[in-house]
Amino acid sequence: MSTNLDRHTITMVAAAALAAVGCGGGVSVDPGPDARAGAPVSFRVGNDTAATAADFGSVVVDVDSAPMTITVANDAAVATSPLRVVVVGSSLTDFSLDFTGTDCDGAVLAPGATCSVRLGFRPSQLGLRTTTLEVWHEDGGTATLELRGGGATSKLELKAEPLGLGLVEVGTVGAARITVYTRYNQPVAGIKAIVNGAGVTVDPSTTTCTTLAAYGTCEIGLRVAPSVAGLIEAEVTVRGDVDVARATFTGAGAIRLTAGKSEHGAIESVPAGVIACGTTCTALVTAPLELVARADSGHELSAWSDGPCKGTKVERCSVEPGRSSIAVAADFAASGSP
Repeated sequence: MSTNLDRHTITMVAAAALAAVGCGGGVSVDPGPDARAGAPVSFRVGNDTAATAADFGSVVVDVDSAPMTITVANDAAVATSPLRVVVVGSSLTDFSLDFTGTDCDGAVLAPGATCSVRLGFRPSQLGLRTTTLEVWHEDGGTATLELRGGGATSKLELKAEPLGLGLVEVGTVGAARITVYTRYNQPVAGIKAIVNGAGVTVDPSTTTCTTLAAYGTCEIGLRVAPSVAGLIEAEVTVRGDVDVARATFTGAGAIRLTAGKSEHGAIESVPAGVIACGTTCTALVTAPLELVARADSGHELSAWSDGPCKGTKVERCSVEPGRSSIAVAADFAASGSP
């Protein structure tokens, strides 16, 4: 060791000793922050009491894994300062902290005490996904645990037959059928369907899925009961004992529009084709539209006699479909009639 380094070391020790001289003349030397601090916490994953990684295995892309709980332990002889828990890394958005099942963040662990961190994994793409769980406290530095999982393709496939959820009149109940296919060379047991969508539920009476034969199919029946006109959207998740599949299907709720008129005119729609009445007619309507009262030559609109524009002589009447059927009517008269 060089002379300069020896002098520096001696100076530092002497300064520490002089600074610690007490009133009674004795000398005590501060052992320094390394001796005072608690050691970083350790992780326990399953039976591994000194884990460095946690593996979620293969999970279908855009599907949530089962939650995983990690135990954090204080193996030091002194208590920790308040813990902080974060997830960092390249695939950060694929892994999530579930704070409803996490009691480590802000916790102070006594020697030998533990706390829990609950994590989830939802791969956004195929292949290996990794990130890092960090737990740190001011007195003991940072402990890290690698998180990893794989994004996989489901061997279950969902298709709507004939297509989507269909067009269903508000106040009635429609039916749709989802066919489940498997590309496994062995049976898939424990089939269960979960539907997330307003007005759409599983119909047990038309559902045949409990176990899928190898390379087989089964059907999930759906009841479609819209409460209002407009888009119907339902996410269907099918889980088996070895895989899971998810797909979103759409349809439309509609109200019945009935149009009537007197002689010498017609009622047409904008956009065209929804309704075109020479006499009384009906149509199922899913979105706002305009009805146009067109008088024959030598005649004019006397007034709308029913519907949202009742009592007016506006040529164009706006119709907003909602939760119930709508009736409109228009009366025509000879031009100049009182």
